[in-house]
Amino acid sequence: MRCIFCGERYEQGYANRLPGNFMSHQWLQAGDGICERCYAFLKAPQARRTSWIILGPKMRLEFLQPLNNPLLTLLNPLDPPFRLYLTKQKRKHGWIRLLKNPALNREHFPIAFEEDLIQVKRVEVQKYHGLACKLRSQGAPKAALLHGFQASLTRKLNIALEDVKAVEKLRGNPLWEVVVRFA
Repeated sequence: MRCIFCGERYEQGYANRLPGNFMSHQWLQAGDGICERCYAFLKAPQARRTSWIILGPKMRLEFLQPLNNPLLTLLNPLDPPFRLYLTKQKRKHGWIRLLKNPALNREHFPIAFEEDLIQVKRVEVQKYHGLACKLRSQGAPKAALLHGFQASLTRKLNIALEDVKAVEKLRGNPLWEVVVRFA
């Protein structure tokens, strides 16, 4: 039999019954049921309600380590292989995206942010972090960093025009959102 989550063959598993509130059907594969590993992730609240990392080549629930400061891990990733999941709504099944996407390089690696798979370049994280810290130290709220500055706020905080333009260019960039949310 083949698992609908990871696509791998298994001998012992579970029937293909998903919770009524399961909303990640777009990431499922053709299969017969759910393997034991994926079933454990499906049923474990910590797999979707906390940001976490799994070190090593095997993605198993017992290897899950919660992250208190995900940004530190992005700025200074651990030795690969690893899998990194970040959450903001605490209800998505983004772990599915990591089943076949381990990080194999410290400088360029995938992470799951909610259900998005983001390709991270460490040099970009460092650049975005520098800009976010600079603007936050000037009093800029995270909402302005994510959605853009209003002219009145720009004047009030004395934000440089080049920084306003930089934030405007980064709007909608998922890696920028990750850096700002966890800064």
